[in-house]
Amino acid sequence: MAEVLNLCTFELSVVPWCFYDWYTLEELIFNLNDDSFNETLSKIKEYLPENKNTLYCLIIAAAAVRRFNFKLYYDLCRVLGPTNNVYKLSPFSFLLNEKGLISPNQKQLFEKWHSMKGSSQEIIEIFDASSIFNCIVSDDIDVFIYHFFQKDFSGKVIEIDNNFGSKFTLTFTVDAFAAWFSAFKIFKFLTIMDSIVINKKLLQAVVEGGNFEIMKLCINKGAEFGECFTYAVAYHRHKICKYLLENY
Repeated sequence: MAEVLNLCTFELSVVPWCFYDWYTLEELIFNLNDDSFNETLSKIKEYLPENKNTLYCLIIAAAAVRRFNFKLYYDLCRVLGPTNNVYKLSPFSFLLNEKGLISPNQKQLFEKWHSMKGSSQEIIEIFDASSIFNCIVSDDIDVFIYHFFQKDFSGKVIEIDNNFGSKFTLTFTVDAFAAWFSAFKIFKFLTIMDSIVINKKLLQAVVEGGNFEIMKLCINKGAEFGECFTYAVAYHRHKICKYLLENY
């Protein structure tokens, strides 16, 4: 809880101190996915309307950590409705401001962020259902197949700003990107099309993504994961840790 409070920078006095229930809600928000969306939404509604600002702070903090779930977090905010005096600066809070959902009490912060180079196009791509970026994140195999058979697909890499506006960029091949986001249907399609390259970066992405079925596809292609145990530990991939301990 202390870590989240630090991330959100809101006053302790606004937190409803019903420890267990609030911790459960925090955990749901930070681990939001398609399957848990309705449960999370139902739990959030129990805290409305008096805790709206606090909930916004939690969602904005979670979006900073799980930034490729922007669309799900945005949908949560749409349910919450507009609010005022949320001042946590991030690309996501800037987007919420643009959509009229939050009004910052420090307008100059948003103007400063807007002047930063990068990030804007990335946010647009996340909300573009037809982009290769978004179809991999959502494991949309139909849209991905369309991209796959385009002339410019061969050798395609995906670059991601690691901190929205920073000089550090993560570069992924499509197979590693699919593994990192646990896009099983897309990764399986790539293996069928003989379009994955077994190398250290791919194996690391597979372990960090944590999808054991994707890992098995790689093993069937001759991959050796013996040197990936530290990644499994760091990313809390318990099933993969157990497999590595038993087999290497």
